[in-house]
Amino acid sequence: MAATAVFTPIRIAYKHSQHPKAAAGQVVISNFAFSANAITVKAGTSVTFVNKDGANHTATADDGSFDSGRLSTGATFATTVTKSVSYHCNIHSYMTAKITVG
Repeated sequence: MAATAVFTPIRIAYKHSQHPKAAAGQVVISNFAFSANAITVKAGTSVTFVNKDGANHTATADDGSFDSGRLSTGATFATTVTKSVSYHCNIHSYMTAKITVG
């Protein structure tokens, strides 16, 4: 008699406190989320995205002003921001956040 295996996909919900703490001007990608929904920096600040997740991600500005391309685990991408901008992951569209220049 053959055995049948049933696999049910699950989504694990992480509490915000389980995301690694990001340094000023840094956004950590972990647990399929950006480390903060919003950060505030001064104009001309270099913002670095660090992928600490086990999956590939992007950091892509909604207005097209920056695009990291595919970031593998451990990869980084830096961009200098001069205006407020919302951004997302092109691979996982539910991953969104904002950089406010102020």
